[in-house]
Amino acid sequence: MQKNIGNVYKDMDLRCDTFPFDDTVDPLSYKHAVSTCQAGDIAVIFTPDDTHFDIALECIHRGMHVMVTKPIVQTLKHHRILIKIMIKRIGIVTDTIQSPWSTCACPSHSL
Repeated sequence: MQKNIGNVYKDMDLRCDTFPFDDTVDPLSYKHAVSTCQAGDIAVIFTPDDTHFDIALECIHRGMHVMVTKPIVQTLKHHRILIKIMIKRIGIVTDTIQSPWSTCACPSHSL
């Protein structure tokens, strides 16, 4: 990180928390990461496709806005679950690439 970012951008603070920690392998570490966030925070999910739904769901339950790289989910069932939950909450779930065909779950009362 120092080589690719710190040496290129002057005075950039490179401190960050990583989940899991650098010496740990834990496929459920997203739960710990999400627990450090607050309602209204934004999660950008750029992970393997089969993890998008579980991570997005965890973030939504925490009251976060969610951006997910495509595909947001892999099944219609998961799509319907996310939509149903988002209708009840104030927040946004969308993909990271915006186009006229992009999907966005956004309850009208959150605009």
